[in-house]
Amino acid sequence: MLKKTGSKNVNISKSFNSLIGEHSSFKGDIKCEGAIRIDGEIIGEIKAAEDVVIGPNAKVEGDIYGNIVQISGIVKGNIFAKYTVRLCTTASLYGDIETQNFITEEGSFFLGKCTMTNIDSNEMNKGKK
Repeated sequence: MLKKTGSKNVNISKSFNSLIGEHSSFKGDIKCEGAIRIDGEIIGEIKAAEDVVIGPNAKVEGDIYGNIVQISGIVKGNIFAKYTVRLCTTASLYGDIETQNFITEEGSFFLGKCTMTNIDSNEMNKGKK
C-alpha cells in the first residue's frame, strides 16, 4: 500500500538500544538486537531486530534492515523493512525499497524502485545476508 500523507500514525519505537549521535561517524556494519537511531554519519550496513530511525541531519551509505524504517536524512542504499518504510519531509533516499507499507511525506525525495511484499522478514532477506 502506497500512501502519500503527512500524518504521524506509524508506531515507531520511542526508546532505542543504540544511538549514533549527530557529531559522530562510523565506518563498518552495525547489528542491533533492538531499535537504533542514527543522527550522525554511517558507512556500512545497518541490521536492527526492531526499528531504525535516520534523523534529519544523518547520512547513511549502506543497506538498512529493520521492522519499521523511518528516514528524515540522506540514505544511499537499499531498505528492507518487515512492516513499513516512512520517508519524512526532509528525507532523500537513493536506493530500492522492499516492504509491506510505504509512506512518503510531501517534500521527500526517492530515487529507486519499490517492491511491495507480504512475506515475512526471513523470506525477504534470504540471499541478502
